[in-house]
Amino acid sequence: MNTTVRRFAFVALLLMVAGISVLGTLFWAWTRDMAKPDPPILSDLAGRGSSEQNVSYQHRLRQRFPIGSAEADLADGLRREGFVQIDWGGATGTLHQAEWKREGLPCATGAQVRWTADDRGRITGIDGLYGYACL
Repeated sequence: MNTTVRRFAFVALLLMVAGISVLGTLFWAWTRDMAKPDPPILSDLAGRGSSEQNVSYQHRLRQRFPIGSAEADLADGLRREGFVQIDWGGATGTLHQAEWKREGLPCATGAQVRWTADDRGRITGIDGLYGYACL
């Protein structure tokens, strides 16, 4: 085999290994969250129509974290279920938000909680949004 053919074969082999590595990494990135279970507050919501999902989710939020209850309990409860708090300012009366996401193929799922609290740390308003999208 001459040198040119060997170089071509070597470059082709490197490109195949690189391609397989890239595809494997992409597959891992897309599927790594698929085994992540839904938090209890989101259980059994998937598969319903989006209006019913959101009504059920908001009802669950308001039952578990009613107006007047401690904001610290809400934050701790959501954190234990895997939500990440994203504060918008952090001051009393400002809107706070927490999110939960599961990204992967074929579906991505997400939930948000938005709330306000007074200067005593009591919830004054709470709302949520749940959704998922599949290919």
